[in-house]
Amino acid sequence: TIRPAFLTHSDLSQVEGLNIGKPKSRRAFIARNYMDKNLPVLMSDGSPKPLPPGMPSVDRFASMTPSQLVQYYGPVNGIFFGEHAFWKRHSGILLGKHKWEAEGDMEVDTNTCSEIWDMRWVLKSTKDAKNFCKDMLEISRMGENDGILDGLFKVGVKSSELASLDDRIEELVFCSNKPKKRPAHTNTQGKFMMSMTPTAYLQQYTAVFVVGRCVVKTYIIEGYNPTQGKLERSCMFGPKGLLNTIAKTITEWLDGKRTEFDVGTTGSKSSSLNNLNSIAKALPSWGDVSVCAGCGVKRDDLMKCSRCKKVAYCCRDCQLSNWKQHKGPCKRAAAQASIVQVD
Repeated sequence: TIRPAFLTHSDLSQVEGLNIGKPKSRRAFIARNYMDKNLPVLMSDGSPKPLPPGMPSVDRFASMTPSQLVQYYGPVNGIFFGEHAFWKRHSGILLGKHKWEAEGDMEVDTNTCSEIWDMRWVLKSTKDAKNFCKDMLEISRMGENDGILDGLFKVGVKSSELASLDDRIEELVFCSNKPKKRPAHTNTQGKFMMSMTPTAYLQQYTAVFVVGRCVVKTYIIEGYNPTQGKLERSCMFGPKGLLNTIAKTITEWLDGKRTEFDVGTTGSKSSSLNNLNSIAKALPSWGDVSVCAGCGVKRDDLMKCSRCKKVAYCCRDCQLSNWKQHKGPCKRAAAQASIVQVD
């Protein structure tokens, strides 16, 4: 499973400049996560990412270059379909996408604008990872989407910032935006415009890079922790920056040092209570059968646990990956349900 490769609340609390998990910081939890999928992407409703019109399978266009995809399908669709093509071509085997936020839920998080997107593409070799990353970046630039993210542009990395990075971080592309000046409280029209496009007024950073067999894209937007004030790019770099923290978690995972319960920074199965709590925050509440208890996807056709009926799954793999956590509560719930009360 790719789950242990991702950042946890405990990992994020170690990043300098984010203040997550520290005194006076607001709670943080995963809003969405998709992982261990055969196809590179599922849509937000859990349906497979569509193929180009008239294409019966990804094999029919997997050999197309970035320029060919843009030529045939245009810049926007070329990028959209390109991930399918490059994933197949470079032997992708796992994918995970996690979204962290300070507060709110999936319906209102774009209004609070307090987010971290954390994505992983895992391939069979470092060479495949680098080639996949190269193709994704190339097609993104053709669509004026530098860094695989809308609206951000590539910026140079200072020599001191590069020197602070883990040696395992390769092929780094760092992007930023230029936030618009926020209107005064008395500027009614300006405040309305900001409410329509709030992200344009907030500092954003993204980084795309390779660690071992993994391609990573991490994105952070100002407001993730309201107590921290202005989001500085220094939180991305440095010995305890976000990029080094990600590289550390991936390396530990590739080396087999992070297991399903080993989600903290200790490299030990005796994870702290805080780490175990972070797992609970990533899963739906007990009795919520509208969300997969394994990966967090929200769908209408989830399959309930046949014994307790209190959790649901989108597939067999998610059920198996969640069994260690679910086994105890499931047994107790089933036993309680079997008790017949007599007046």
